Amino acid sequence: MARLVESVAPEFGEQVQVRKVVTKTMAGALRYRELVKSEKRHIPVPSIILNGKLFFHVTPQAEELRDCLNRIIHSRKSSDNAADSRQEGYENEQGCG
Repeated sequence: MARLVESVAPEFGEQVQVRKVVTKTMAGALRYRELVKSEKRHIPVPSIILNGKLFFHVTPQAEELRDCLNRIIHSRKSSDNAADSRQEGYENEQGCG
């Protein structure tokens, strides 16, 4: 899954940042705990988390990941123009994951 993300992310330049969480390290374990708390459920390993939300717990096809990232980026640009810029609901609104 990491290879897929690392191969697709560069296509989006600075719009997409990749942070790999290695749960075997203390920092990774603490980050994983934060993600579990925010999701209020267990997060499978490996998973793809976008904007702090669980989107993929199984490896998607490259095109599915691209489409999802494009939807999120376009949605963010639209919400940047609006008064409220919320990050919740991407999974349902964008149809990703």
